[in-house]
Amino acid sequence: MVIERQITVYDCSFCQKTYSQKEDAERCETSCAKLSGSPDISLLNLTPRTYNILKSAGLDTVQEVLERTDSSFLKLKGFGDWCLRDLHKQLQLFGSQTKGPEELLRNAQPQRFYSSDGKLDLSELLKDQITQFVDHQDWVRLYKDYRWRDDTWKQGFPDILRLEMQMRCSLQNGEIKKQDILDVADWGKYSSLSKITAPKIIPITDGDDVISVLQALTSLEQFVGGIGANYITKILRFAFPNRAGALDSRIVRVFGLGDRIANQYQWLTIRAQKSRSGWSIFRNRMWQMEYQKWLIILSKMVSFVNAKEIPCPHPRKFLDAGLRTEGIWMSADVEMAIFAYATNLIR
Repeated sequence: MVIERQITVYDCSFCQKTYSQKEDAERCETSCAKLSGSPDISLLNLTPRTYNILKSAGLDTVQEVLERTDSSFLKLKGFGDWCLRDLHKQLQLFGSQTKGPEELLRNAQPQRFYSSDGKLDLSELLKDQITQFVDHQDWVRLYKDYRWRDDTWKQGFPDILRLEMQMRCSLQNGEIKKQDILDVADWGKYSSLSKITAPKIIPITDGDDVISVLQALTSLEQFVGGIGANYITKILRFAFPNRAGALDSRIVRVFGLGDRIANQYQWLTIRAQKSRSGWSIFRNRMWQMEYQKWLIILSKMVSFVNAKEIPCPHPRKFLDAGLRTEGIWMSADVEMAIFAYATNLIR
């Protein structure tokens, strides 16, 4: 006898995580809603003891911490004078000597990245850090180390080649198709393809700058449902390999927040979070600004590695298809190398 069973799953409307219990999904939504209005306390770089006590007390955001008094902190179990000093010190560092809670929170919000001439740019400190990072990596080896399912350098990255060619054909008609989105999601091992919603065609303007990528990002956010930040950036990576790269959870764990073990750089303030199924990128109202920053970081790295005349070892079929110029790095190529770097660290 065949027994038919129906299983109900519950999604968090903010981060799209799936739960078998409604209560778990509601708790996730409550947490996500709080974090959409204020940064997570992980940004404060507290000691594990202070951090864990605050989290156990349900204090997840900087806003909630700022609204508390010292006496209320001291009433928390295990939170003594030492933890209070730790909290005061990190709040002061985080606020860069700001005077009040409102100004502190305002400084915690994401900022656009412009130079004095109005162009998108990074701080001089971050540029110096990126330059040092570029100088200390074996970029050819990292690019060759990249692997994802059947995509390896020795095999010529066949699926990446196929998806880039497919997306290029769509963009030549000024669009991204729903099938393009589904194919990218399938390539990325997305487990809920049936939940993806999108019109058959999304109008997209092809361009050769970061602004075009950000305009496409806005369109995808508006018309595509059922996928998170990770997969949206994957779509952009295949649509605009010259100007975009994916922002994978592994990259965020190393260059952003959320993984105290793997984290090595504080270039991004976007956060990765661990769940039963692995790691995912926390999607709040800050993430688009952080992705914009990531695009600029990739662009700077492209300029640096090409200026150093380090030849990118593209598989021959990418050159024959006109997707790459021999030896010249693009943003997607640099991102692949960084993905390999992050993967090696996490392992």
